[in-house]
Amino acid sequence: MAGYNEILVGRFARGLQKLTGIKGPAPTPTLSGDITATISLFEDGVENRYLQGWEFFEHATVVAAVAAVAGTVQIRNPAGSNIVAVFEKIVALSASAAVDSFALKTGAVGTDLTTPVALTTSRLDSRTRPTPTLVMSSQTNAAAFGQVAEVRGSPIGASADFILDFMHQHPLLPGDALQVTDQTVNTQLTVSFRWRERFLEEPERT
Repeated sequence: MAGYNEILVGRFARGLQKLTGIKGPAPTPTLSGDITATISLFEDGVENRYLQGWEFFEHATVVAAVAAVAGTVQIRNPAGSNIVAVFEKIVALSASAAVDSFALKTGAVGTDLTTPVALTTSRLDSRTRPTPTLVMSSQTNAAAFGQVAEVRGSPIGASADFILDFMHQHPLLPGDALQVTDQTVNTQLTVSFRWRERFLEEPERT
């Protein structure tokens, strides 16, 4: 027999247990009779997220045009990093003289593309590390990778933005990577990423 205000939907209790690292039985077996506890994060300004363990980075890279092949930019979270990254902005721009489109791909990978991209000056907050954990690389004629998550088109000379609001933000866990590939060959490709990183807490790793 259920108790007074007992929580019967287990995922809510499990979520709170993992978020706060509480051991043992469910930390919230019942609802409060009048007022429920809440945890508010992020507040209003991004400058406060550093206090909650987040570090911000941003970088743009260019892949030169090569005849008969298309450019690709990859950003990878190393398998043993214990870092979660969340992408807030992914923007692609081509130098094509015609309408162009770009594919965003996701998947597990442990290797980089042929051309490494230095991220040594990518931090946005002077209180954080100057260099992120994520690894960026680029290539023309890159091999097939992962699955196509989204395709975006753009008019001539315009950029394509893959993240349009907060709900579009893309998490990247250890062992996975994102790739942005131009769908037009022999075209210069520019890709810009903005993301935040933090360490995974022990309960979050599974």
